[in-house]
Amino acid sequence: MKYGSFELSKNKKCKTKAKRITLSDGSGLYLRVLPSGKKTFFFQNVKDGKKTKKQIGDVSLISLENARKIAFDLRYNQATKPLKKTLFKDVTKDFLAHKQRV
Repeated sequence: MKYGSFELSKNKKCKTKAKRITLSDGSGLYLRVLPSGKKTFFFQNVKDGKKTKKQIGDVSLISLENARKIAFDLRYNQATKPLKKTLFKDVTKDFLAHKQRV
């Protein structure tokens, strides 16, 4: 595995023969180069001990700038997620319990 900030010119030139290479851009964005020559952007983040990995897209379809923007959006959205999902049945149960007390 090779780590370090990669540039657009580098990711178009990088090739591998025998094994998969992972190039990190920092803050969870990385480029995976397969032995077949396929290059794909991924975003990986760890929150509350859970590792999440999302495929952003192929290098031929998404530029490095756009991949960085998408990774930023994913990082921001994960940071602002509510901790608990509120279900309608939970709200109804709380409302009825409050009404019985009054």
